[in-house]
Amino acid sequence: MSGSIQSVMSNIQAKLIFVLFAGYCTSTLADQVDGFLEPYKEIEIASPEPGLLSRVEVVLGERVKAEQLLAQLDRAEYFARVEIAASEMVFKGDLELTQAEVDLNESMVEKLQQLRTRDHATQHELERAENQLRIAKAKLLSTQEQKEILKLQHALAIIQLNKRDLKSPIDGIVTEIIRDPGEFISMNEPTVLRVVQLDPLLVVFSVPIDQVKSLAEGQTVDIRLDQPRQLVDGVIEYISPTANPQSGTTSVRVRVPNPGERYMSGGTCRLLLNDLTRSADKLASQTVER
Repeated sequence: MSGSIQSVMSNIQAKLIFVLFAGYCTSTLADQVDGFLEPYKEIEIASPEPGLLSRVEVVLGERVKAEQLLAQLDRAEYFARVEIAASEMVFKGDLELTQAEVDLNESMVEKLQQLRTRDHATQHELERAENQLRIAKAKLLSTQEQKEILKLQHALAIIQLNKRDLKSPIDGIVTEIIRDPGEFISMNEPTVLRVVQLDPLLVVFSVPIDQVKSLAEGQTVDIRLDQPRQLVDGVIEYISPTANPQSGTTSVRVRVPNPGERYMSGGTCRLLLNDLTRSADKLASQTVER
């Protein structure tokens, strides 16, 4: 009895698969859109200024973390600039001298004011002392401002030094090393390395205009990969507000999770747009797995 039920269920499933595949085969090309997997980010690591490349810290195919040092331009001159700026910034001689002049003139004015109340000092002497105090304070202010300028120059020297370090802005893989240590990096050809991010992957589909209305940013969609043959989820990141009048399509950017970098960049895939196509593809995947 149980064998008969199982046989009936198998027949029903076979008929269902046949019906779905029949609909799948007769569906229009608009029900699925071809695309290919590409790195989510592909970044050229370029020098922001010219200089001699002194070190390359990574090898081809190496996995790197964000902010990891990849290469370095010669830093000797810039390091010296930082040291000079630091020494000028911490020098206290001028500041202490001008502060001492202010303190001395303030004391002088205070004494003359007391003497003036007893007519032991003239008004001219008091006014001259007050003028000297104003001059001393102006010098102190100028010295303090100069001190702040030196601090800024030191910070600028550090920034310029750090620009000699070429770091990765992302977690990724080094796919190309373009320049070798000892080469001069010019602004005409500043790129030193390339780094790609493969988790997640990115697919940009050209979707027919009449199909875009059913899609929304943030929506989860079905993506069928060709290698390996597998149905995976993707998330729509962006739908272009404009269409290509020649092809009648709109660009749709889809993010495809790629944990462990299981799927290879460059592989072909398809965006499944209607329910019939998705159902048939899911049954096909289950049948292949069995």
